[in-house]
Amino acid sequence: ASTTSAPTTTAPPSTTTTSPEAATTTEAAALGAQRTAGGTVVVGLQSGGVTLVTATPAPGYTVEVKGAGPGEVVVVFERGDEAEIRVQAALVGGMIVFEVDSEGAEAAEGGEDDG
Repeated sequence: ASTTSAPTTTAPPSTTTTSPEAATTTEAAALGAQRTAGGTVVVGLQSGGVTLVTATPAPGYTVEVKGAGPGEVVVVFERGDEAEIRVQAALVGGMIVFEVDSEGAEAAEGGEDDG
């Protein structure tokens, strides 16, 4: 009697190697922050625009997000009817550029009062 056995084959274990270069996206996670008397705004670069990361009001201020990106980030810090600080961030020439407009907040920012 003849016995035929099928050849035994062992498949190599499936391995996935991920080098740090492969895991990193081409866009650097760039962040920009703007601190004001009313609070701090942090924005990041994402998909060719800016996006809001955090908006943290200073004590006594409230925060309202008017725009979270990607074209423009707009955050308003308010202290009742006394002060309003508007922070805008946009991507200009590949860099995060902030613009701050404040109304009635000069005293809160330390002003130019040598008095």
